[in-house]
Amino acid sequence: MIKTNKVIFDDSKQAWDDLTTELLKESGHIIVLRGAGSVNGADKNESDKLIKKELIPIIERYLGKGQVTIMYDGDPDDLENPDIGYFMGRIADRFKNENSISFIAVQKRSWYYPEEENGNLTNANGVQYITYVFEDGEYDGDHNAFTQDKKLVDFEKYEQWYIGASGDISAEQLRDFNNKISQGEKRCVFLFRVRNNQALDEKIRSKIDNAKEGEDVSKFIRQLKQRENFFGIHWNNDGTPKIEILNYENLNLSFVY
Repeated sequence: MIKTNKVIFDDSKQAWDDLTTELLKESGHIIVLRGAGSVNGADKNESDKLIKKELIPIIERYLGKGQVTIMYDGDPDDLENPDIGYFMGRIADRFKNENSISFIAVQKRSWYYPEEENGNLTNANGVQYITYVFEDGEYDGDHNAFTQDKKLVDFEKYEQWYIGASGDISAEQLRDFNNKISQGEKRCVFLFRVRNNQALDEKIRSKIDNAKEGEDVSKFIRQLKQRENFFGIHWNNDGTPKIEILNYENLNLSFVY
C-alpha cells in the first residue's frame, strides 16, 4: 500500500505518472468518486443510508479480490452539509485500518486547504489521504488530467462513482471519461441517487436578500437554479435517470436508487 505523510506538489505531472504506474501494478480496483457542483447539497439521512447500504458493501466485496484504490478531487469533509468530501470521509473512517486500501486526494493549488502547512488533506476525523497538488490552469480539464487520465482509464478495473446531486462539472467529467475509453472497450460507472439538502436553499436565498448594494449575487442565483434539480443533473425530479445512455457508448452505466 502506498503511503506518504507529505503533500506532493506535482508541477510537471511526472510524480502522478509514476504513481499511476505503481497503482496499475498492484490495484485490483481503482474507484474515482465524483460529485462536483453539488453546492454542498446532499441530504444527510439519505447520504448515511447510501454509505451503509451500498458504498461500503461494494468496497468490502472488492477488497476480497485484492488491493483497492479510492481517489477523489480533494473537497473538504463537511459533517453537517455532505458533498463528495463527506462520502470520501465516511469511507475513510470505515477502512482506515485496512492495509489493502489506499485513499488519494488530488487538488488544484488554489483549492488546497490543509489542516497543517504542506500537509496531506484529511477527512473531518483526521484520516490522511495521499495528496497531490497541481498548478491551476496548467492541464486540460484540471482534475480530469489526473484522476481520469488516459493511463488510468485504460485500466480494466478502473471505474467512477457519481454520488449525490452533482452539477455541470460532473456532467463534463462523465463525457470526458466516455471519450477517453479506447474503441471496443467498456468501463463501469455507478450513479448513486441522493436528494439535495433542501434546507440549504433558504440559506442561499438569505445571502441574496442580505447582499449589500452593488454586491454580485449571480453566483447564488445560479446555485438556486441548479438546485431545482432535486437529485442533480443526471436525474429527473421524479427520481428516474435522465441520461441518454446511447450518448455513452463506452460506459456500462448502473443507476442505484
